[in-house]
This record gives sequence, C-alpha cells and structure tokens, in this order.
Amino acid sequence: MNIKKSAFWISFIAMAGKCLGFFREVALSHFYGASDIADAYIMAGNIVGVLFGWIGTVYLCYTPVYLEVVHHKGKKQANRFTGSVITGLFLLSLFCIILTYLSPRFFVSLIAPGFAENTTKISVEFLRIAVLILLVEPLIFPLKAYLECNKQFIISSASDFFLSFTQLGLIFFSGLYNYRVLPYAMFVPYVIQAVIVYVGSRKNGFALKPYFSYSEDIKTMLLLIVPYFLSSLVIEINSLVDRYFASTLQSGTVSSINYASILNSFFVNVFSIAIVTILYPRLAAAAVSRKEEQYANDLSTGIKLVSFLFIPITVGACLLSKNIISCVFGHGKFGAEDIERTSSIFTMYIISIFFVALRELLFRSLYSKKNMKLPLLMGVLSTVINIILNMILVRKMGASGLALSTSLSTLCVTPILFFSILRKNNAIDSADLFLFLGKIGLMASVMGIAVFLLKRYCSISISGYVGQWINLLLYTITGITVYFSLAFLWKPKFTQSIQVK
Repeated sequence: MNIKKSAFWISFIAMAGKCLGFFREVALSHFYGASDIADAYIMAGNIVGVLFGWIGTVYLCYTPVYLEVVHHKGKKQANRFTGSVITGLFLLSLFCIILTYLSPRFFVSLIAPGFAENTTKISVEFLRIAVLILLVEPLIFPLKAYLECNKQFIISSASDFFLSFTQLGLIFFSGLYNYRVLPYAMFVPYVIQAVIVYVGSRKNGFALKPYFSYSEDIKTMLLLIVPYFLSSLVIEINSLVDRYFASTLQSGTVSSINYASILNSFFVNVFSIAIVTILYPRLAAAAVSRKEEQYANDLSTGIKLVSFLFIPITVGACLLSKNIISCVFGHGKFGAEDIERTSSIFTMYIISIFFVALRELLFRSLYSKKNMKLPLLMGVLSTVINIILNMILVRKMGASGLALSTSLSTLCVTPILFFSILRKNNAIDSADLFLFLGKIGLMASVMGIAVFLLKRYCSISISGYVGQWINLLLYTITGITVYFSLAFLWKPKFTQSIQVK
C-alpha cells in the first residue's frame, strides 16, 4: 500500500476512532455532567497517566533502535530485542500496580488534594481498577511501534478504534446501569487493544517469549529513555500542577477542563495522526541510513501539512468556540453554566493548537535522530513558564487561566524549537517554508473574516438544539469552502524541490 493510500486509511480510521472517543466524552457529560463521579473518573485516569505514563516513552524510543537493529543485525535479532523490552516493562508495571494497591488514597491526595471527601473516596475506588491498565500497556506500546516500523499502520490505527469503541459502550452501560461500572471503561478496552496488536504482530512474524537479555540494544534504548522519561516527567509535572490548581476550584472544574481538553485533543489527533504515524518511521529510517536530503524533505513536507491543516482550524475553532461546545455537550445534565465555563476554557486551549501539532512533529523528528536532550530542555522551559503563569492567571481567570497558561507556554517554546531545528538542518529551504506559512495565514484570515461576517449577520433564526447544529454546520461549511477555494487557486506544493539521493 503506497503512502497516499496509507495516509487516507489511517486518517479515516483515526477519524472514526476519535469520533468514538469524542462521543465517549459526550456520553460521559450526558450521564454524569460536571459532577463528583465525572471528576473521580477523570482523575483516576489522570493519576495513572501522571504517575505511570513513562511506560508510553517506549513507543517513541523503541522505533529508532528497532530500525537500527533490523538494519545491522536482521529481523530475528530485532524480534528478540522486542521481547526483552516487553518482559522488562511488564516486571516494572507489576511493581507499580502493587505500590498503588498498597496506598491508593495517598496517590489521590497527592494529585488532587483539593477534592472533597466523597470525591476522594470514589477516586480511590476507581483508581484500583484503572491502574490494572499497566498489566497490558507493556504489550501495547512496543507492539504498536513494531507494527508501524513494519508498515502495518492500519492494524495499529484499528487497535485505537476498538479501544474507543469499547470505552464508549462501557460508559453507556454504566450510565444506564450503575456508575461503579465506569472504571472498567478504562481497563477492559486496553485488554482488547493488547489482543489486537499482538495478533497483528504475530501475523507479521513476531512471537512473544518471556525472557530478558541485557544487550547493547537495550542499553542504547535505556540511554534514550532516560532523557525522554525526564521530558515526559516534566510534562506530567506540568499536568500535575494544572490538576492541583483545578482541584482547588469549584466542583465540576476538573470535568470542564477535561471536556475542553478532550475536544482540543480531538482536533489535534484526528488531523495530525496520519502525518506523524507515517513520517516518524520514515524519518527514523532516513536517519539510520544517513539520507539527510530525504530526511529534510520528509520533515519539510510534514511541517507544511501541519500548517495547511491547523492554522485554519485554529482560526475557525476560536470563532466558533461556544457554538461547538453548545452543540457537542449542551444536553442532558450539562447546563448553561457548564457550557459557558467549558467554552471559555476551550477557547484558551485552541489558540495554541497549531503550535501543539507542530511541536509533536518536531519532537518526533528529534527522536528519530535519537536526540532526546532538546525536547527535555524545551519541556522544562515550558513547565516553568506554565507554573509561573498558573500562579498569576488562576487568581484572575479561574479555570480559563489554567488553559491559557498551558497555551502560552506552548506558544513561547515551539518557535524556539522550530528555529533550532531549522538552524541544524541546512537541507531545509527556510525561505520556502516561511513563504508557505505566510500564504496559509492569509488564506486562513480571509476564511475567518467570511465566517465572522456570516455568524454576525446571516445566522439562521431557529431556536433550540437543532438550530444550534444548523448554524454550526453552516459556518463550518462556509469556512471550508472559502479556504479550499483559495487553496485550489493557489495549488500549494508540499514537497521541497531537492533531489533525494
């Protein structure tokens, strides 16, 4: 399957999976609103992510090492390397589960010290189930990377789809039956995902054998993991600070932040996942083979694609923030006050969506060359900025200040990262990139003006939930039509005019 077909199917599956994930959050808001139960469910998942998210570092650190082992030693040795990674991760995860079961209340109090007693009790109950995710994550992350290194992108993406599908079903079941089913919506879907990626890997020549061998390849990956782990730890500390401030605000704030954040992540992931999923193994392979021109060409293409998609999304989502939140969450137990609070938070998040997507692509480009130090430095800088801004803005703006602090820290750091990478990659045509960005910005501005005028002077006067959806669709279709009409006239070129060796 060629790159264009792979990109199409990955985007299609990702869109379907993210839509299900999006409906999952809508279902959560419908059945539980911005309540203690919703806060406890979200916080239990956050605790696992904050304290044990380091397991996911293997997904990125594994890829360049695996490709190097295949290149120099063959696939058989690469499969042995993969088995050792999985075994070592499982033993560490088992230790983390035991640690959590010994004192779950301590971890809840650590991450959410401002929770009321009832919310804390529910969080502890949910955490005991949620932490069991660690039983299967050691299998999921390495094998997803294994599949993508072997160009099995569809299976990897499909596993995420079934994860979201199962989560949605279990949340619906819990809402109709009993809230105590809710934490199983975190654990059970990951078991299903683990089965899918393992079966796919078996068909591609991998057989899991529980052994661990400390080889030079493992040592190389550990040397990559340490700075990446520290970088991830910094990000999690950043999240921890946000959750700490959020837990001290009024009840339902954690839920509102989560809904806004999930919606923001929906836009980022749906439109960037195909770009990152395909380009990361290509960048790593080019780095291993020392094909600098191909590396520069792929990175430049990725930057242009991210710009083409996310600059107009930023403009449109900022203009239609309240419309989007009203249509998506404005039903069930999600009231008018929840809509106002969540839309304000969402606006603060969405202003940095282009920089978030660009940052992730640039980080992957560095990981492909085993450069983990620069992302670590950028993560530390971003966290320091975010903490300082949190202390200033939360007092003045509440939950919206938390979101704005996160966005501003990203807006400050990403340009530094961008110019640093351009300076070190002479094969990238900087002038061509900046000209491309300028044209995209102009097109997005014209689109934004058209949507603003339509919203202000030509809204359809139909009251109620249906009227909100009709207007949102009208604004969205108009924006898409204007933007792609301009793109049709311009016919942008995404690849650099360099000769790839």
